[in-house]
Amino acid sequence: MISIKAVKPMVQDTDGIGNTPREKKMTIEKHDLLHEFPDHHHTIRHLKMHDNHFAKLFNQYNELDQEVRHIEEGITAKSDEYLETCKKVRVKLKDELFGMIKQTEATL
Repeated sequence: MISIKAVKPMVQDTDGIGNTPREKKMTIEKHDLLHEFPDHHHTIRHLKMHDNHFAKLFNQYNELDQEVRHIEEGITAKSDEYLETCKKVRVKLKDELFGMIKQTEATL
């Protein structure tokens, strides 16, 4: 008679020190303008206070950035297509805002 022993499958820990692997939350990168352009924070603050058009675009950008973060974090449920559209609009706003920042710095 052949004896068959139960073999416990070997599972490799993902952290390498014996801890049970846990679901890791996706890190969402900040895209607010002060994080995107830290070297231009003085100009950004100046424009927010003295240029109404810049301030309006800045607020639109921040609202859109927050919406994108909420979708990515799973707080708000939207389609992938909607998320991608929001990201494209955010990039266009960021490009326009950065152009205004550079133009202002060139005149100072």
